[in-house]
Formats: sequence, C-alpha cells, structure tokens
Amino acid sequence: MKNLPFFIKFFTLSLCLLPGALAQAQNIRAIDIEKSTDAAPRNNMYTTLDMYAELNGIFYFNADDGIHGRELWRSDGTAAGTWLLKDINNGVASSNPDDIIVSGNKFYFAASDGLNGRELWVSDGTAIGTYMVLDIGIFNQDANPSYLTDVNGTLYFVTDAYTYNGRDKLWKTDGTAAGTIMIADFSSFYPVYGGNTRYLTNVNGKLFFTMESFFSDPQLYTADGTEAGVFLVKDINPFGQDLPANLTPLNGLLYFAAEDGTGVHLWVSDGTDAGTHAVNNSDDISLPSFYYDNNERPFAISGKTLFFQGSTFDSGVELCRYNSSNQANNVQLVKDMVPGSGSSFPDGIMNVNGTVFFTITADGVNETLWKSNGAAAGTVQVKGISPGGTNLYYGLVNKNGILMFVYANASLGFELWKSDGTDAGTVLVKDIMSGLYSSYPQFLTYKHNTFLFGANDGVKGLELWKSDGTSAGTAMIKDINYSSSASSYPFGFTASATNKNKALLAASTYKYGYELWESNGYAAGTSLVKDIYPGSGASFPSHLTNFKNKTYFFANNNKGYYLGKTDGTAAGTSLFYQLNITGYVQDMAATNNLLYFTVFNYSTYLQELWRSDGTAAGTGIIKNDILPYYSLTPVGVGNMLFFVNTDFEHGTELWKSDGTTAGTVIVKDIRAGYDGSYPFNLHNFDDKLYFAADYGYGPFLYTSDGTDAGTKVLKAVLIQPYTPFAQAHNKLFFDAYSTVASGYELYATDGTSAGTKLVRDINNGPASSNPFALVNGDTLLYFMADDGKHGAELWVSNGVKTGTHLIKNITPGIDNSYFSYMVNVNDKLFFTMNDTLWQSDATNGGTHKMQDPTLDGMNSIYGLTRVGDWLYFSGYKQSTGQEVYTARVADFFITSNTITQQKMAAPATGNDVFAVKLLTNPFSNQLRFSISVKEQQAAQVTITDATGRVIQTVNKNLQAGTTILSYDAGNWAHGMYMVKVILANSLSATLKAVK
Repeated sequence: MKNLPFFIKFFTLSLCLLPGALAQAQNIRAIDIEKSTDAAPRNNMYTTLDMYAELNGIFYFNADDGIHGRELWRSDGTAAGTWLLKDINNGVASSNPDDIIVSGNKFYFAASDGLNGRELWVSDGTAIGTYMVLDIGIFNQDANPSYLTDVNGTLYFVTDAYTYNGRDKLWKTDGTAAGTIMIADFSSFYPVYGGNTRYLTNVNGKLFFTMESFFSDPQLYTADGTEAGVFLVKDINPFGQDLPANLTPLNGLLYFAAEDGTGVHLWVSDGTDAGTHAVNNSDDISLPSFYYDNNERPFAISGKTLFFQGSTFDSGVELCRYNSSNQANNVQLVKDMVPGSGSSFPDGIMNVNGTVFFTITADGVNETLWKSNGAAAGTVQVKGISPGGTNLYYGLVNKNGILMFVYANASLGFELWKSDGTDAGTVLVKDIMSGLYSSYPQFLTYKHNTFLFGANDGVKGLELWKSDGTSAGTAMIKDINYSSSASSYPFGFTASATNKNKALLAASTYKYGYELWESNGYAAGTSLVKDIYPGSGASFPSHLTNFKNKTYFFANNNKGYYLGKTDGTAAGTSLFYQLNITGYVQDMAATNNLLYFTVFNYSTYLQELWRSDGTAAGTGIIKNDILPYYSLTPVGVGNMLFFVNTDFEHGTELWKSDGTTAGTVIVKDIRAGYDGSYPFNLHNFDDKLYFAADYGYGPFLYTSDGTDAGTKVLKAVLIQPYTPFAQAHNKLFFDAYSTVASGYELYATDGTSAGTKLVRDINNGPASSNPFALVNGDTLLYFMADDGKHGAELWVSNGVKTGTHLIKNITPGIDNSYFSYMVNVNDKLFFTMNDTLWQSDATNGGTHKMQDPTLDGMNSIYGLTRVGDWLYFSGYKQSTGQEVYTARVADFFITSNTITQQKMAAPATGNDVFAVKLLTNPFSNQLRFSISVKEQQAAQVTITDATGRVIQTVNKNLQAGTTILSYDAGNWAHGMYMVKVILANSLSATLKAVK
C-alpha cells in the first residue's frame, strides 16, 4: 500500500478495520402495516380463567415494552406503580413468563432466561427476590413447568423434561431449591407408568389431578405430597375412558364430569374409591366432555349449588344444576330455553353475588345474556339481540356485584360492558376504539377492589387499562410500549392484474383484522384496498389469482364465504358469489376465458370442480364426484383446463375441461385399465401442456394438445417425480434419467423430441446430481445439484452444457446448503439460507448475503415473491414485528468494487474519507467513540436503541483530525445500540455498540 495516495490508504484502512464504516445504501424498504405498539399485557394460565395474578394489591403479568422483549411486569393500578419488575432474559430477547400464580406469600411462574431453558421461577415482588427456583431440565433442557397449583401455601406443578410421555413428573416446592421435590416420576413403573398429567386441583388441602397411564386412558388421581401418597382414585369406566374434567372443589369434596360407560355424568369424590360415585341423576342428564380442551372449565358455584351445561334426549344442551347440600338431591334441568331438542348452549356461566349470569346461542349465531336464580321462573333473558349483525359475548367477571363483560354488535365492535341484571342496566361502559372497530378487552381481572384489563384504543396499541365501571373512570394505566409495533403477518403476495409492479396481499391489523392490501413497494404507496368484513372482523382473503384484468380471491364477510374480485380499488372490489358449502377451497387456476377452482366438500367427502366467468350467473359447479385421493393440480392452457382425476374405470389419469360438464372428460387412458398413469408436474410451456406419466415402464415426458391422439410421449426419459418443471431461455427444464451412464441429471426440451436433451452430466458418470429446486427465469435457470464434490449447492444454466456451472460452494466441503425460498427476478436470484437473505447474479463474487441496514436483526423471513421488477417478502424485527419488506432488484446489483472505485475516483479533498471507531464496546456508564476526517466537516450524530428509538441526536462541526465524543449512558437499558454518523457530503457510517 506504500505507493498509494494517502487518502486511498486511509480509506482502505478504514474499510479493513471498520467494516461497518462504509456507507450501506438502505435499499430494502420496510412497510409497517400494523403500527399498533402493543405491550399486550397478559397471563396465560393452564388451570384458571385468563386473569392477572394478584399479591398484596399488586398485579403481575407479562408484557413487551418494545425494548426488553416479553418480560415480567407489575402494577398497582397507577402509572407510577407500573414498571418492569425484572428483565429475566436480558436485552430484546423474551423470557415469556406465564402461568403466574400466587402461593403463600410469593408468586410463581414459568420462564426462560436464555441460559437454563424454561424453568420454574419465584418472586416476592422485588427484582432481587425474583429468581429461578431450580434448574430441573439441566443442560439447557426445558422443564416446561405447567398446571401450577397452590395447595395451602405449597406449590404443585408438573414438568415434561426428558420424557416421551408428556407431563409425566409431579413436583412440589416451597420456593427454595432444597424444598423443590419430585413427588412422582410417572415415566418409571412406580407408582404407575404414565404421563400427560393435567388439571391439578386443590380440594381442602388434597391434590387431585388427571393422568393417562400406560394401562388406561385418562383417570382421576390424588396425591398427599409424598411419593407413597399418589393413588388412582377410582377406575370409573373399566372398559373405556374416564375422561375426568371440570374439576371443581366444593365443601371439601371434588365434583367433576366423567364418562362412566353410559355417558358423561356428574360425579363426586372425597379422594377414596368408596367415596367416589355419580350423584343422583334420575333424569339421566349428560354433561359435555371438556377433557381435551386446552383449559380446564370448573363449574360455576352459587352457594352450595353447581351450575353447568347438561342435556337429555328431549331437551338438548341447556342450563342444569345440582344442589350439593343433600346427597339425595338430583341433577336437574333449570330451564329448557330452546324448547324441544334444540340447544341453547349456555356459556360463560358466572355467579355474581347469588345471581348466575350466562349467555345462550339459540340461533347458532347470536348470543344473548341471561340470568338465573336456579329456578325455571327465575331464569330469564337480560338483554336481547341488537339488530344489524352478529352479537357475541366473552369474559364474564364479577366486579363486586356488577357483571363486567365484553360484548360486540354491528355498530360498536367488541367493547367493555356492565350489567346489574336488568335490560336498562346492561350498558356500554366505554367505546374504547370508537365506531364499529374493536378494542377487544381481555384478561378482565377484579381483585383487591381493582378492575384491570388489556385493550387497544387504536392509538396507543394494546395496553393495560383499568375501570371503575364508568366511562370517565375507564382509562389506560400506562403506555408500556411506545416504540415497537405489532405484526401484520402478511401472506399471499401476488402481482396485481391491473399493474404488474403493484402487489396485492393479505395482512392483519388490530383495527381491521385480516384484509386485502395493495402496495407499490413503498410505505406511502401501501394501503388497505377494502374492509371486506366491516369492523375488526377478518375476511381472510386467500387464493389470489389473476384472471383477465382482475384479481380474484375467496373471503369471508359477516354473511358467509364468497368468491370476490378486485382491481386494487375499494370501488372495484366486490364479493359476487356466495359459496354455500361445508368444505374448503383447494386450488385456483385460470385459462384464457374462465377461472376454475377446486373444492373439498366435507358433506360428501368428495372433490368438486367449479368455474366462473367473473359473474355470479357464470359461476357454478362442473363436476361434484371427484374422488378425494389426489390433488387435481389444475393448469390452464389456452381455453382448456387440464387436471388429474381418478375414477374406478381408468384409475388416475389426465383430464380436461372446457368449462361445461359435458366437456369435462378424460383426455386419454394412458395406462389402460384401472391402474392409472398418475400424471404429475403439469406445466404450461409455450401454450402446450407438458407433464410426466407412467404407462407401465416408468414416468416419461409427455405432451398433450387435449386430444387422445395428441397426447403422447415426447421423450422416453425417466422423470424424477419430486422436482417440478421450470422454464428459462425458451426451454423447459426437468430432472430426468436416460442412461445408466449419466444417472438423474438436468435435462431441457424445446418442445421437440430431437430437442429434448441432457444439458450436462453434472455428477460425471453413473452417479446422479439429482437437480432440484428449479427456479423459473428469463434467460437463466437457477437450481440445486450435487456434483459429488461440493454437496448440494447452487448452480445456473442457460440450457447448454457450457452455460451450466456451479455458482458457489456456499457451505464448504461436501456438506449441503439448504435454501428455504428461491425467487428469480430479472435473472437475479434471491434466496434464504439459515434465515438470512442472499442474492446471486450467477457469479461467485455476486453470490452473498444481502448487505442492507434494514436486514440487521431480521429473522423469520418467508414468502419471497417477484412482483414486476420488485422483490417482496415478510420478515420479523423487534422494532416492527412481522411485516412487509420490498426492494427493487436493480438497487442490489451494483457490485462493491464499483462503489469503491467511484469513491476513490472522487477529488482528493478528504471530504469523502472518514472513519468512526468505538472506544468503549461493550460500554457501561459512558459510550465513547471517535470520528476522524481529513478536513473540517459538518456531521450529524444519531444514537438509537435496538427498536429504532432515538436516544441522542446532535449536529457537530468536526475539525480536521480526530474528534472524541462521549455520552452519559448510565441510565440506558441493557441491549444493542446503533451509532450513525452522517457527513454533510452524505457519506455515513453505522456501528453497533452493546451495553
């Protein structure tokens, strides 16, 4: 380097020492569709309703502040009293504490600190008093403690570390490592070989639970805290499954539902065989079985009376009760609210100071609010159905004699309501997200005279709220997350039929639910096309397919499942045909004149072929008796649809349709008789169908014009069935085998037998290179192959031997590279490997990880799709969630050498050469770094945290030489920070620092 000019030496040295110092163009654009900054306070628990844990007037829950990940928080119902209790998994990673439950004077939960796996933790409400109890799953194995249950100050729980039987180890703890004891290892043969332990329930100091043993299906067990004290309570159904569920303690006894061989009935137990029996049930009232629900459902209790769902042959599922005060009492039907055999399906049964509230669904769609005093005459409707749409309830909670709940109708969405048991007294508390959109209140909790819940006001995101039952007294406690936004989870990227450089996609927002969006590749040009399911309901648009000048899709509105179409505008988006079937749509394909789709019908267990010309009148079923054995894989060629069908006469063969029932027929019985030729890899190439089929001597390459005579073998080469065809450079490529001398290799055809040839024997000799993952291109085909020397790696071909070569041995040696997504845009390949985004221009040097600041910290990359000259994909970042990202391909294929030459050729003023160096990394109380420039230079310095939130920004007038900057970082949170320096001439440097 001694003969180089000084400024070139300086610049090159900076590149070597500071790889982040050279400015990286930010060419990947983030499109943050769901901008809601959600803390999402919650406490997901196995054994109770979704409520926050409360200890001594303080509520505990997990939340994500956008900086520390999902961690443990506390609140006393005030902003000042709400803070992060402990960052258990340091930095932006999450410990995901859940199953938070109070036992004695402490609370317990399951969490992962990133070092020891998911283990049991305990806390006294202070940061220093919050610690892991015991590393049960050693060597970073997850113990996965679950069903945390308090039994008179002792915590019981189950784990599944080192097991094939699910939750097969029962533990107890006093909150210390020494006091954490395994009571029973059900994976051993003593006391019983079993697992899948659930529904731990405290009944007056005795633990009941259910377990599936090696010898029987789920049964009821009890434990007294010693290994010898674990017993099967009773074999209720010796010849079948007991399925004990709804475990409910009342007056020292356990009440539960169980299958006794004659149906599911109400049982009671004192923990002994003799004391476990069905209660009197002269009307033979059966209970639903909830054993396999994800959460236990204890019965509602009012005084000494249990309330629950029950049914008889005559009444359907209705509200039933059992008064436990006298064993001579019977299970009784409270009221047949839907007279006859129809069912009301009472749900959310809740005792509010002696009045039992619940909802019923008489019409199968709308819920209505009812109340009961246990008598038929006292069981009445509280609130009717509001007109104009579906009415739904959830989250019924007793707030000191007032029922609080969440209710939705067509005009307000899901919001917080209350009821005193009268129609007039059943009113909206507050429309938190105004209009027909929903705030979705959740985790409604009333304890210690405080009512807390989570809700989204549409401005601050899903945060922690409180209410005194009035609109004025309902307010957000604290905006916990003000930086990191939620995810829209986009999918279905499709080029718009009206503009090839615009994309249509489905994305979810809290306000609209999953709906149809359009994007031109920029955030400003990305917008909701139409709120198809009005309000917060989700239409879930799917199967986006272009036909003529519209994009067609299937979606739900509040009336059913429809076929719709769009030109990318709200006015041009409509649902025009309701698909009244019980089933699901599988595939859509278009010919020149018709749109086709296939449906699997649950009612008939058969597949159906449908067609549409884009109008309701022109949409209908063509064939409804297609056997369910194979996917139809429809492909349009001209005005003809080709697909694979099976019948008992011909077996699985090639079929076609012109859009009429009469014109939907077999093309040719390639393998005569019922054996079938099993066509696969149907592909439209130059307006002709190509496929593979087996007439008895191996799957050969076929072509078809839709006639018997025109359906024939193009070339007798054996086609690899697991590698779909792809086309590039006016040729169709495939993986085939023609001679023992070459094995399975890359072949191509120009549509003629003579022009169907081996492209290259990549793994020279009889061994096969097994080409796979063939990617369509303009002039270049990208694919994976194994040449026997480098493993399965990236190759390229233009259809001739000399133009077919290994691009790069990405994974050194003979190990294979594994790609997840591959897409060719203008003969440039984008792909993902190990959850990172790569690019290739078919050269070794041009094949590398994509370099762009937007990709820093990104994972969960999926859905790479070409839209015109753009690349679309979805990725996750802490700051934005799972969102849409776009890039113009042209922005990524100026090589780094070209950039360097441009900068080195600039006038030697020194203004284009500078260096930034961290002086403290990692840092603690002071972040110090230096900026070196050759001449006086204005600069802007910006420091951001990992979420993109600006911590410091300042404009500096730098003198020639080195300037040292220092920032007080004592109160900064632990994590990663970005230091960005931008000079007046637009050169920039970005470095990462860690506290």
